Amino acid sequence: MKLRTKRWSLRLVTLAILTGTGLIVALGLSDSGTDRERMSVDLSSSAKAGKPEPSSDTQLDFSPVWEKRLQQVLFDPPPPPPIVEVKPPPPPLQEKLLGTMIDDDNSQAIIQDAQQNVHFRRVGQSISPGSADALIEKILPSSIEVRRGDDLTTLQME
Repeated sequence: MKLRTKRWSLRLVTLAILTGTGLIVALGLSDSGTDRERMSVDLSSSAKAGKPEPSSDTQLDFSPVWEKRLQQVLFDPPPPPPIVEVKPPPPPLQEKLLGTMIDDDNSQAIIQDAQQNVHFRRVGQSISPGSADALIEKILPSSIEVRRGDDLTTLQME
């Protein structure tokens, strides 16, 4: 497209936009005049009757707006500190380690429970029938490691 044609097209589009804007403004001004006439007729008819009729359009409650605080805090408050749950330590073990037998594949621990009964236990077994949640993790020459939930306890030989 030639430069002269582009200029002519742009001028035509500008003229159309200005004409449309002028029509919109003219129609807007002419509608507001008819509303004023209707409003004055409504007010005069209600004044003749002696009772003004309250309209929900004219009676607005702006008290919440006036009471609103306009100066707000400009930053977010710091987050609350994280809640740390402190679990109490498990009660001490009532069992006693009497001895260990160390072998490559078959290590055993000799354990005496609270009722003075003696048990032979391997890795992965419970320490005694009364402490089913206490499992033997590792058997060492003079001690064993016992896991109760998340707690790891070392039981020394006496």
